[in-house]
Amino acid sequence: MIRVIVILVFSVLIVNLQAQNKAYLSGFAPEITLNKKISKKVSLTSKIESIHYYYSNENGNGYLTPWSHKGIDFQFFGNYKLSPFYRISMGYQLSYNPAGKPSNRLIEQLSYSGKLGSMKLGHRVRADQTFYSSGPAKFRFRYRFSLQIPLQGSSVDVGEFFMIASDELILTAKSGSSSLENRTVAQIGFRAMEKMDVQAGFDFRAEGSKTMEESQSLMKIALILDL
Repeated sequence: MIRVIVILVFSVLIVNLQAQNKAYLSGFAPEITLNKKISKKVSLTSKIESIHYYYSNENGNGYLTPWSHKGIDFQFFGNYKLSPFYRISMGYQLSYNPAGKPSNRLIEQLSYSGKLGSMKLGHRVRADQTFYSSGPAKFRFRYRFSLQIPLQGSSVDVGEFFMIASDELILTAKSGSSSLENRTVAQIGFRAMEKMDVQAGFDFRAEGSKTMEESQSLMKIALILDL
């Protein structure tokens, strides 16, 4: 109940911000994630994500874009398991945009993974700091709640489907200004092999500040491999 109230409060804040401009983007975001277990407590994670837009109404008039490329992100994480349920991670992200200007991001997070009946639930608290080749740095604090639900039985086995749903709240501070963002993701997954999952679905992002309201709807497809 508390979680629902927090989401509603943040959503109302975003919707009711006094925005001078509104922007909506729709696109496609493929990604590949590789997980490597080093020991019982240590693991590594690498992810590559690329975002492409094909629809925009940034100027108030909707139009199909010539498949514009927002950029590509390379993420690297070192993970340490504190207990069967808790894990801390330190990460780094290198991002490139079409203009060829890279940005560097440091990431710190604490995550929890447990079970509720047949469902797998997770909580994640993350902080990140993004540094650009020019301009001020960006600081964010994030909280995400997620659920994985098997659709064929009480657990996910090879050849079976499952559903993943998550909601994340993000507070951003940059150059004396701040904004709130909510990300809701819903995906259907398929365990193609013992160590390979394929996921497809949608990622809806809504962000608001005193000067801008922006939302994005992304079709996501992901390949997750355990090496």
